[in-house]
Amino acid sequence: MDFRHQKAAMFVAHPGHVLRAFHWMEIAKPVVFVMTDGSGPDQPARLPSTTTLLDKVGARQGAIYGRWTDAQVYEAILNRDGGRFVAATREFADALVAEEVDYVVGDAAEGYQCTHELCRYVVNSAIALVEKETGRRIANYGFLLFGPPDACPEELRDRAIRVDLGAAAMDRKIAAAESYSPDFTHEVTQQVEKYGREPFKVEYLLPVDADRDYNVTKPLYEVYGELQVISGKYKNVIRYSDHFEPLVDELRARLGLCPAAVE
Repeated sequence: MDFRHQKAAMFVAHPGHVLRAFHWMEIAKPVVFVMTDGSGPDQPARLPSTTTLLDKVGARQGAIYGRWTDAQVYEAILNRDGGRFVAATREFADALVAEEVDYVVGDAAEGYQCTHELCRYVVNSAIALVEKETGRRIANYGFLLFGPPDACPEELRDRAIRVDLGAAAMDRKIAAAESYSPDFTHEVTQQVEKYGREPFKVEYLLPVDADRDYNVTKPLYEVYGELQVISGKYKNVIRYSDHFEPLVDELRARLGLCPAAVE
């Protein structure tokens, strides 16, 4: 797909995720939707830093923009309360139609973090809803947040969007990351120390298989949650079968979607 001549939307769980697809944003100038404000127990909201970044690259804010905190998302998942996400998915689907979006880019499902996973379910469901109601097919892409950013399975290379960064674009990306937010700088430093600068010269947007089962094995957010319960930081562990699956089933049912369309 020649993405340079297509209308794009981006939907991410946390504000800082936009940095992983920085140069793509410079080129595509998408309308950007963000689930949470990026705040946490020990850190302020990162949304203002994202707003500044979007202004610099010529991207626009979507209607869903820092609507919840992570704590609110976690509580909703634990309570299997899908109502707010049903409404948000409908809202996102309506925006895709109104904006005449050709393709969506969002967080990939990697099994690491609950909000990331929910973000992917919302994106898949919204795209399926648009096709069901209008017959319009919207291309669906995800980008990795864990692991080297230039990673792309061989079987996806002919369908993935690859964005290569020249020296100037790379300098802009690093500068944007380093100035993004004071509490975020350590994450940028850790990523560069772990992988080096070279992998960040490529941005892969991977085609999403919406029929894929994202939780074939025990997701890492369950392992992390168990450790947090042991340490006394969490009271409960979010589990796929106990929490995610019922919530996603509710999401699909209330939107009138066949499970196979968004699994």
